[in-house]
Amino acid sequence: MRVTIIFHKNCFGGSVRVQHFLSNLLLQNGYEVSLLALENGDDRGYFDNFKFDIIWKKKMGFWKNFHFFKKAISHTNPDLVISAIDYNNRFAVLATKILGKKIVICEHGNHLNLVSYGSASKKCIRRLFRFISYKLADTVTFLTYFDYNYFSYLKKKIVMLNPVMTEINYLDDNQSQKENIILFPSRMDENKRPMFILKAFSKIHDSGFKLVFLGGGEELNRCKEYVKKHNLGNVEFHEFTSDIISWYKRSKIVSLTSRSEGMPNILVEAMFYDCARISTNCITGPQELISDGVDGFLINVDDEEEYARKLQSLINDEQLRLSFCERAKVRCDEFSPEKISAKWLKLIQTL
Repeated sequence: MRVTIIFHKNCFGGSVRVQHFLSNLLLQNGYEVSLLALENGDDRGYFDNFKFDIIWKKKMGFWKNFHFFKKAISHTNPDLVISAIDYNNRFAVLATKILGKKIVICEHGNHLNLVSYGSASKKCIRRLFRFISYKLADTVTFLTYFDYNYFSYLKKKIVMLNPVMTEINYLDDNQSQKENIILFPSRMDENKRPMFILKAFSKIHDSGFKLVFLGGGEELNRCKEYVKKHNLGNVEFHEFTSDIISWYKRSKIVSLTSRSEGMPNILVEAMFYDCARISTNCITGPQELISDGVDGFLINVDDEEEYARKLQSLINDEQLRLSFCERAKVRCDEFSPEKISAKWLKLIQTL
């Protein structure tokens, strides 16, 4: 079987990591895999050693964009298309169905993202296109039951968790390698809100911990200016890397401050590497991964003061951190590559 996977761009983002995992899985099981990207990505990414074509033509009309999708998909001649490109899935679905092929839509956000901006008329149009796309698709995969249950009209749907690739036994004790690091391994943009954790961290007193940002984005310079202005010497900025595992191994706390998520990979990965988790209770994902006060902290999205207080608690109380880590390990098996691989292969074989 020939499979074409469509993704946004080559980078070290969580969604791209999943598509990279899926590509390798299919190749290892005898499938022919072609890759299509919407646009040129970063200088480095998970698909550095893969050949892929660019199909996106920005700022063109609907039918011209549809034409480019149809041409690109036709060129790869797939039996199945797996599309993980958010609202642009509409082009992939229409093109695939006209070509008489099967398609799986992979959602990596949440259903509210699509209607969180723009005029009322544009929101209605986006809802309509999403409805048509989902109805035409052979299957839609969701990351959370929040989305799965919302689309009650869909019969062909499934919750597909993201796998965690790890070379360690998640039942091992990984505390011996730990340093006093609070890790923020996310894009630095308005949704991920790095300024939120910076301001919360600036309220922490004599912690002996340092805050490490791992990633880039439009908020990076603003954050650096804030650090300089407030003389925060215990803050570091590093580029995102494919070797994020080494940072998890060193870190004692992982922080997420997003306003919106799908299923945040960093909160899952933190479970495998004994990092205590603190997160905003945004839609969606965190509430399906953390039981507040049991295996992590969930904070109201805009409550910076409470975030700082709970962060201070984690810093001060080693036993609290350890208990959070131990309780979180109970769910690690749900995200094992073996389980997710079997689920993907079963889905594809039944189409």
